[in-house]
Amino acid sequence: MKTYDTAEYAGSRLNETIIRLDGVPVMVLNCTESFDGILVKYEDIMTAKTGKALLSKFDLNPVPLGYVNNEGNAHYVTRMPLRNDWKQGIRQRSICDCNGFGVGHIPYTNIGHTIMGKFPTMKATLESLSAYCKSMAFSREFAAQRDGSLVYKSLFTVGKINMDNGAVAIDPAYSWVKESFDELMEKAA
Repeated sequence: MKTYDTAEYAGSRLNETIIRLDGVPVMVLNCTESFDGILVKYEDIMTAKTGKALLSKFDLNPVPLGYVNNEGNAHYVTRMPLRNDWKQGIRQRSICDCNGFGVGHIPYTNIGHTIMGKFPTMKATLESLSAYCKSMAFSREFAAQRDGSLVYKSLFTVGKINMDNGAVAIDPAYSWVKESFDELMEKAA
């Protein structure tokens, strides 16, 4: 874990970024010195509740990204390489969708669902697609589109989904993704 000698230095690297506390994504508001170490004031991006904890309690490893569901569309979100960016966590400025567009229009709560790995089931995804969504992710790596396409990391249409019964057929050209898809379905069962 990255260590910081002073609250001022920790704040310069962490303020206004998303890191995790007990697996929950939080926005760092500020860092101050305390008798026990560096104290971090944070806001839970899922509930907007604020709190304080010692810096040593936080997970400073990069948060997992991938598909984010927002307003009827699945956006594949990745870190964006930035010059002169010394911040530790992520923020909307440092991530983009796979087309290189910023994600300022996506609420942090939706990004938080991806960080925590909370996605709708395949069944709920298919029901939403027929109701109001153009595309919806059911994992960090896979999304379904209204036309029945199965998309992997927003790069490849790797198969088709029968919208009536949910049966999935992976295109033989993308057999390398079948194992990953099958493991995902086993975990969901």
